[in-house]
Amino acid sequence: MTQSDEEKARILWHSAKNVFASYKHLDALYGAVDENFCEISFKHDGDNFTGDQSNCPKDGHFDSDWVNLVWSSHANLRAQKKKGRPKLVGTVSAHLMLADGGDADLAPDWTWRGQPCLIAGWHEEGSRMASEWDDGGYWTVDWFDPTDEDSTGHISAGGKCIWRYKDEMGLDLKTGFFVVPIFDLTSEEDLEKHVFKPLIRLFQGASEDDAFPEDSPAVRTAK
Repeated sequence: MTQSDEEKARILWHSAKNVFASYKHLDALYGAVDENFCEISFKHDGDNFTGDQSNCPKDGHFDSDWVNLVWSSHANLRAQKKKGRPKLVGTVSAHLMLADGGDADLAPDWTWRGQPCLIAGWHEEGSRMASEWDDGGYWTVDWFDPTDEDSTGHISAGGKCIWRYKDEMGLDLKTGFFVVPIFDLTSEEDLEKHVFKPLIRLFQGASEDDAFPEDSPAVRTAK
């Protein structure tokens, strides 16, 4: 049975109303993500780590003049030793994804599909992803296009909260991402607790159990 024009019109109407009702939350969430990436700062092994967005890609996906289903932000992570110039040690990426443009029947069985979410990814310098791919190791939105087998075939569950890059050599422990439903991020405190602190702890060498809080909503998206 095909949808009637009246059914399609009703679905479009309610979808547009739902997005309009949520736009203030979405604007605030994306603004906080982008701002925090610029202000990342922490210490590890005596070095000062900072984030910057110079020369970072600004990408979107599944978009048209009417709607963009994904908004992305990236930052380089640099370590400043006592002497010398800051050294690039990795990147972090965030994708605020309302939906994807894939056919549900063809898509991989990712547990976060079907809900708006924030995808937070990272790679450390020296990872295979950084050396093998033209994007330099950023988790660009193309990786999450469910119809792109070349990209999605490299994504594999890698722990309680984490998904990782995988090729014929196995899981790359220097590259990964986790997913948090956006309605678990209702304040900057939530964003700090469930996204930025785990990212920083992972770069500081913490185990997955130590990096994420016990009540992390990322657990629900990695089963």
